[in-house]
Amino acid sequence: MKIILIEEENHGFIGAVTRKDLILPWLVRNNWVNQFTEVYEDKDSYDYKPLKDIFGLTWYQSLTALDFDVLCDMFDGTFYFSEEEVWEG
Repeated sequence: MKIILIEEENHGFIGAVTRKDLILPWLVRNNWVNQFTEVYEDKDSYDYKPLKDIFGLTWYQSLTALDFDVLCDMFDGTFYFSEEEVWEG
């Protein structure tokens, strides 16, 4: 079975989920991400903006609709996700 480990830049490992689509709900539920969380709007310019300024009040719905790789790019420098194999005996 594979899981996705969630790491935060300054805190290291903060959690794990069983599917990629559960990353954002986990981050929001555990107060790591909210409408004021700053992310790259354009990675090339290194311009950080709050999620609500990029996506408006529907920021959560907009983020959940993003491709996993795009989400990773937005959170680059803040959160890191790695897929790991877990063995159950």
